[in-house]
Order: sequence, then structure tokens, then C-alpha cells
Amino acid sequence: MMRSILSVLAFMAIAAPACAELVSGFRPPSIPIIVLSPTISMWVNADKLTDDWIKHWSGSSTMAMVGMARIDGTAYRFLGINPSNVTAMNQDSLVVAPTQTMASFSGAGVQLNLTFSQSAFPQNLELYSRPLAYITVSVGSMDGNKHSVQVYLDHAADVVVNDMGMNVDWSDESKSMSETGAAGSKVLRMGTYDQIPFMNRGDGTKNEWGQLYFATNSQRVQSAVQADTDVTRYAFSNNVAQPSNDQRKPRPANNNWPGSVYVLDFGSVTSTPQSDYFIFAFDDVQSMWYFHQQQKPYWRHTFSDSVPTLLAKAFSDYTSIIKQCNAADASQIAAMTKASGPEYATIGALVHRQTTGATILTWNEERQQAWGYMKEISSDGDISTVDVIFPASPFFVLYGPELLRLTLLPVLAYGMNQTDIPYRLPWAPHHLGAWPVADISGEQQEQMPMEESANMLIMLAGIAQQQSNKVDWLKPYWPALQTWAEYLNASLPDPGNQLCTDDFEGASPHNVNLALKGTLGLASYALLLKYNGDSTGSSQFMGYAENYSQDWLSMGLDVSGDHFKLQFDLNNTWSTKYNLMWQYALGLNIFPQTVADNEISWYLAHPNPHGVPLDSRGPLVKCDWLSWAAAFATKPTDAATLLKYVYDFAHTTSSRVPMTDYYDSKKNTQIGFQARPVMGGWFARLLVIANGHLQSSATPASE
Repeated sequence: MMRSILSVLAFMAIAAPACAELVSGFRPPSIPIIVLSPTISMWVNADKLTDDWIKHWSGSSTMAMVGMARIDGTAYRFLGINPSNVTAMNQDSLVVAPTQTMASFSGAGVQLNLTFSQSAFPQNLELYSRPLAYITVSVGSMDGNKHSVQVYLDHAADVVVNDMGMNVDWSDESKSMSETGAAGSKVLRMGTYDQIPFMNRGDGTKNEWGQLYFATNSQRVQSAVQADTDVTRYAFSNNVAQPSNDQRKPRPANNNWPGSVYVLDFGSVTSTPQSDYFIFAFDDVQSMWYFHQQQKPYWRHTFSDSVPTLLAKAFSDYTSIIKQCNAADASQIAAMTKASGPEYATIGALVHRQTTGATILTWNEERQQAWGYMKEISSDGDISTVDVIFPASPFFVLYGPELLRLTLLPVLAYGMNQTDIPYRLPWAPHHLGAWPVADISGEQQEQMPMEESANMLIMLAGIAQQQSNKVDWLKPYWPALQTWAEYLNASLPDPGNQLCTDDFEGASPHNVNLALKGTLGLASYALLLKYNGDSTGSSQFMGYAENYSQDWLSMGLDVSGDHFKLQFDLNNTWSTKYNLMWQYALGLNIFPQTVADNEISWYLAHPNPHGVPLDSRGPLVKCDWLSWAAAFATKPTDAATLLKYVYDFAHTTSSRVPMTDYYDSKKNTQIGFQARPVMGGWFARLLVIANGHLQSSATPASE
């Protein structure tokens, strides 16, 4: 069956802003659907949206949605798995852009386009903090004939529960919209019953509190019900009336799987596409327990605690936000393609929402300001782990320095003993607690003194440079920064028997890369002092860093003379010196260029079939750290070579999980970790180029 030119162009008009420079035919290891937070993080671990249920990032539970189109009386499926065995439409294309996932389907003479969009703009805190996504459905004839089309879309109760046996409750909240100027909108609410915030914590969990709102202002609504989804799906697929609203509530989520259901009637569809959209919004009511204080989501501050007001604004802003999504996607993809080619841009698009979706904004009522928190997804479930924020930071320094600044505020306050459980240690904290309850003492932490102290100082310098060297906001925290800098100064040139962030591979005392980080941490503190007007102190600490760099060069050089060691006390070893990236991101001149050149040459000469290992101890690749190493490659071709290993892994691995940062370079399979925000490190090369320190052409340079 031939498609009409009009229907093809209609889809391209939607997808073109996002996909023009992405690799055609890229197969993500997992498809991001809606990634609003660590709780609402929804993925399809398959090639097609009809091959598997939508699942939580952890893969431990479904977050089921089903989409069907009834064409001339026959039902076809375009999303999810249907127990009624409805035939799947053909998925013709899939595009994962930074802020949107777009799929095109065909069947029975009709083309259907499905787009999930969210305002994942870290530079715009008000839009970023809105806890919602848009689901746009477009249908059109592709064979020149008219077709009768109805579209069905639902979500089941498993989206809103952690334990499938938990009781859920639901209601139609449409009347609440009348006072917001959005009368006529349909709003279906669902959540757990008898909610108590913060009753569960940890890693692969979903909230046991909060409310999900599924809404539309479409004039095509034929049915909007909340009932047993097995019944509603059967009714649609068999072209019979939808059931009445189910009143058997509350009841366990897995008892006949209640859900919220819409049917839209597009009537007689021609080659001119028709579209409509839904809003999928989750209000967690309370987002974070920060020691003695409950903190609500930031959007509740900006929208006066009113869900109807939020939804009304979301309706009125739809067209504007979709345009902004298209523009942001096109801009990011173009910049990444120029920086290191289409493969680099394609992975950047894949991990954008993975990175933003681990970070939330709250409102600190006591301080009357927004605060940010990042979850250490899939490796511990901790709150604002500093050596997780750090690998993610290139993305935020580049696209959202203010968001990163707000995310460091809770850590700084804790480090200054401004919490009811004091910290009391002379180095920077490791983390704040187990998500979403910050209640840990300093003594309970995993201690990484040089790692976290240098991480904090480097990130603060990066933020300052992006914000016109303004550091006035650091005034309450200078005592902690000075303490951490003095700790680094006292602990260099050799960190001794300390843990670094790569402790998952075992202890590595006298770690050369950690000492490099500590040295750059001192240089970063010198920059902060300079921006604060303390030229004397700045010169002093920059001098310390320069002296330690000389020690590092002599102590760290391997006996071979062509690379630097894993540990100061171990010759014939090596490691990826990814921390060197910050010399270039910050415009420092602490280590000679020969260090970067020799290291890059070594990595290129020592790959395994599927990537360059983290170090000489084994085959594991850390995608974030390999990205950082590629960032300081002088030759664009060298950077592209290193980065392409990660692209090839993502495209071909049999490990179907949200992008891992930790895989086996011989087996091409995940070792551990998935969906983590550390993949924000993928943007390191773009950050370095944006700061004017490297060539930005993806084509081979004259050599």
C-alpha cells in the first residue's frame, strides 16, 4: 500500500526539527517515554512501542499504558501489550530527541503519529519543574481514501503504586477546571488510598503517595471513564460502548486493574492530518524530607498549590511548549553534531531526559528559595550523592548552571552544619540520605574526602564561570569551602589510601587520577577566590596547584614514559585520566598539553572490541568517564573514535535497559547501573568546545 506524499510530509514536519542530524535507524537500548522524576520514569525496553509494556526505569514494575486506533471498525494497537490480542500497527519510524520521543505507525490505510513531549529545559526552572508531559496523537489517510478513526488511550493503576497490592482511589476532577478558564476540559485523577508521604524510601521504588492526572481539552472526547482496563480495552477493540465509571473503590491496584481511559472520535479522516493531545501530570504533593523539613515541589510554589491552575496553564501553553521542544531539540542536536558528529548527537538526545529526570526542584519554605536534589539512581538510591552530581555536571554547567547551583545548596547547607543532624567533618559530604529522606549523619557516610571536596570546588567554579563570575551567593559557605581546600592542600600530592568514585572496581590507594582531581580542585578554589576579589589568596592556592602538578608529573609517569599510572606505586598500569577534562572546561593551565596528548594516544592504542576500559584492571567501560576523556582530545577524529564505542554499544547491546554507564567492553553487555544521571557527562566535549578550548569541527582537521 503506497503512502500519500502528504502523510509522509506531515510526519516529517513534526519530526524534522528533532531528527535532521540524528543517525537514521538508531536502535536505543530502551525508549524513554515519560521521564519526569525518579518516580515517574517510564521506558519501553524493546525495539517497538508495541513489543513490551512501559516499565519503571528499574524494570521491576510495569507502568502500563495502552493505545489503540479503531480504523473503519477494526482495532489496531500502537502502544503497549493488549491481552485481547489486538493486531499491532506497523511501527515505521522512531525518533528519540532530547525532549521528545516520536513514533510513526501505519495500518489499514491510516498513518498515526505518537509524540511524548516534556519541557525538560534546565535553563528555564519554571517550565522544567512542571511535573507533566504532553502526549500528542495525529492521524491521517495514507491511501487517498477517507477512513473512520477513533483513538483509545489509557493508563492503569500500576503507574501510581509501588506495591501492586496497594489500594487505589480515583475520581473525575473535570469540574475543578471551571474556575481556571479551562471549563470543558476532562481531568481524571488516580492515586493510592490513605496516603502518608515519605513512608517508603530507597532505589528502585515508586512513591506510595501523590496523584496522577490524565487530562485533555479535546472536543473529540467520545468517552472518559475510570474502570477495569481489561474491560475498557475489550470494549474498544470489539466496537462496543465503554463501561460506566467503576465505583468499587478503593481497591488493590491489581484487582481488575482500574485505570483512566479516553476515547477520541476523529470522524472521517482524510490525507490532511488531524491531531489532539493529552496531559499526563503527577503531583507528589511533598517531594523531599530535608532533615527536619518537608519540602513541596517547586511548581506548587509558582502555581499557588493549585493543580487546576497548573493544568489550565499547561493547556494554554501547549503550542508554545511544543515549539520550544522542537527548537531546543534542533539546537542541541546541531551543536552536538558539529562538536563530534551524528553519533555523538544521537546519544546526547537519548540521555537528555535520563539526566534531567533524576533531578527535582523543591520549595524551601524556611529559606524562601528553590532547592534541587538529584537521585543516585540504580547504584544506591541516595540523595544528592556528590560523586553522582559531579559526573552529571557537564550537562548542567552547559545547559542549566542555575539548576546545578540550586542542587548544590542542600549539600552546602549540610556541610556547614546548618541541619538538625550536623555533619562535622573537614571534607565535603558524600550524600544526604536515602531518597527521598535526608537524615544521615557525617559518621554514617561512605567517606571520599579528596573526591567529594574537589568535586564541590570544581563544580562551583564551573557554575561561577557560566554566571559571569558571580560568587556573592557563596558568602554563607566560604568557611566550608576554605576547610575543604585546606584539606586538599594537606592531603596532596598523594591521597594515600582513600576511596575514589570508582570504588565499585575495588580499592585503589595512591590513585593518580584522584590526585589529579585534587590538584584541579585547588586550582578551582583559586578561581573562586579570584572571582571573590581575593587576588592574594587566589595566587597562593593556584601556586599550590601548580606545585602539586609537578609532583604529579614525576610521581605518576609510568616507567614506559608514554602514559600515566593507575597508582603512584604501581608501574605497568594505566587508567583513564578523565578528571583532566576540567582543566579545559575551566580554561586552566595546570598540566602541560603533553599529558592530554599522550593519554589520548594510549587510550586509542588500548581498546577492547567494544570500548576503552576504565583502567588496566578489567574490561569495564564507564561511559561518562570515557566521554570526559574524549572531551580533551585535540583531534576531532580521536574524540569521535572514542565516543563511537559508546554509540555502537547502545545500538547493538543485548542489555535492554535505560542507558547504562557501566558495561563490559569484551561482551558488549551491561555490568551494572542503568538510567543514571551520570550520563550527563556525555556533554563534556560540548562543554569544553562551548568554552572555546577545543576545535568544534566533526570533520578531520588538517594535521
